[in-house]
Amino acid sequence: MLTESELVKIGREGERLTANVLRKVFGDQVRLYNNLYFTDSKGKPYQVDSLALTPWGLLVIETKHWNGSVYGKVDAERWRYVPHGRHMRARTVYSPIRQNRGHVGKLRGTLGRALPMYSCIVFSHHGVDLELTPQSIPNVYSLIKFEIFLADLRKRPVVLTDEDMQKYHETIMQVRCIDQKTQLAQVKYAKRAKRRYGQ
Repeated sequence: MLTESELVKIGREGERLTANVLRKVFGDQVRLYNNLYFTDSKGKPYQVDSLALTPWGLLVIETKHWNGSVYGKVDAERWRYVPHGRHMRARTVYSPIRQNRGHVGKLRGTLGRALPMYSCIVFSHHGVDLELTPQSIPNVYSLIKFEIFLADLRKRPVVLTDEDMQKYHETIMQVRCIDQKTQLAQVKYAKRAKRRYGQ
């Protein structure tokens, strides 16, 4: 069983690899934000792995740095993750599609519906094996497929001006929560969810 600090380290590695791909494709046209805390309209805290603000819209990214086989159906509430390695037990996990859909919905309420948003679930470990139904689920990517998606997105017409980018950057900075109380509340909420879904 991995310790909490080991899990944090694994998560940060996934976010680092994902950020590298974003910078490779967008260069200085992207503003990256990692490990952000917000509160929803009911005052409940939630955490977002990464946001990428680009001239093409906001990417809301959930990163899974999992080394193993992932079994998931597009409409299922729970997926299954079987880590590689001896003595590693299979786990039932909450659907990352539903998880990130919730993040996007809450962020729309905070940042406004005029800002185009893309939900992106990125499996960043080179050892991941995605066994999905259907085989290709929109918004769910390996690191290589994520880079292809970003390159295609970059070919589309720009939707945000420099002024828009600055406005949304300032809004993100204003609405994010940096106080310890909110972070601790989110950690407790995540632990309850972990017990509920067996993650």
